[in-house]
Amino acid sequence: TNSSVSENAPVVLPDGRIMRTGSKTMKSQQWLLITVAALIIFAGCAERQDFIVSTEEHAFQLLNQIRTTGWAVDISIAGDSAYVAEHEGGVTIWDISNPANPVIKDTLKTSGSSKKIKFAPQSNLFLVNEANSQGGVAFITYIDHHNVHEPMRRFGNVGSGTMNDFSFHELSPDTVILAGIDATDGLFLQTLYWSTDISEWEKGSSNFEDNLSLDFGRMRGLYYDYDHIYIANNEMGFTIISVEYTVPGEGIVMTVQGSVDTPGASRSVGLNHAKTHAIVADWQTGLVVIDISDVTNPQIVSTFQPGGVDQAIKVAVKDNIAYLLDRYNGMFAIDVSDPLEPILVGRYDTPTPTGIAITEDDIVYLTDEDLGIIILEWR
Repeated sequence: TNSSVSENAPVVLPDGRIMRTGSKTMKSQQWLLITVAALIIFAGCAERQDFIVSTEEHAFQLLNQIRTTGWAVDISIAGDSAYVAEHEGGVTIWDISNPANPVIKDTLKTSGSSKKIKFAPQSNLFLVNEANSQGGVAFITYIDHHNVHEPMRRFGNVGSGTMNDFSFHELSPDTVILAGIDATDGLFLQTLYWSTDISEWEKGSSNFEDNLSLDFGRMRGLYYDYDHIYIANNEMGFTIISVEYTVPGEGIVMTVQGSVDTPGASRSVGLNHAKTHAIVADWQTGLVVIDISDVTNPQIVSTFQPGGVDQAIKVAVKDNIAYLLDRYNGMFAIDVSDPLEPILVGRYDTPTPTGIAITEDDIVYLTDEDLGIIILEWR
């Protein structure tokens, strides 16, 4: 039996209808499909030009990626300098006046492996969490504004165990209040001050500090806003603590105000621009937005989990853009201008993100344990 059919021969269907298979009809259909596909692609490209509506990684442009000697695990920015914790590599200081071409300025060797870093620009103190036998936060001066010590002299440690997070508030170039979460000591506040008697940085007297365990023992992240401390308390949710300061030397009092359980395990917290809402990285839940207008009764108003977010570990908020880090899937930029309806506005895929900092002109600096320093700008 000859089963071949000529190009223009009609085909009789089982129900008696006739289907013509002419090449002209087939080609017309193909061109129609190609045209529709082209229009869809063109529309998608046009959408990416406006990062506010883009939900793709094309919202960001890579300016530079720099391999670091150690494992880049955290970053802090002040002015035209970036300070990077590189684990066993200590701390490196970078000139970022040209973000597309950072230049390393110095390397500061620490006694242990540096894990987290903050730089206090008024007092010129590095606050570095080190993995060593002492643990805690080491405070180190880099620029000698007191004209006494050489740069990079080490001064001391605060905290006795594994530090999960810390932050600071500078009262003056000579007085810094450190807030930390210590796995052994819980939440603590400690003053660091420049002693004119011995011309060194010292820890404040023992009665000008406070500790608070919260009975949870699992605090992971904090946002220190001087009068309040906002705690990401792992599977115990989110807690607000008020801080009252008396005359230096007479004490600090921390009081638990309110808390709310989050759907996942909260790891990191920031505040929106108006400081009316806390933005929480909530592990398997993604992003959680909490109304904090009543500190005694915080309320969850929305949750948001973009595709690809499986383990949210850190969040940094600037100008109502929440930059959320997923443990293995990179950075997600989320517009939280409307706390009730967060919107994904961009993302950048990187394998093992560890830290993030955003400059005043919205240049994004990521640290990645495998890739080093990643520098991005909005398209």
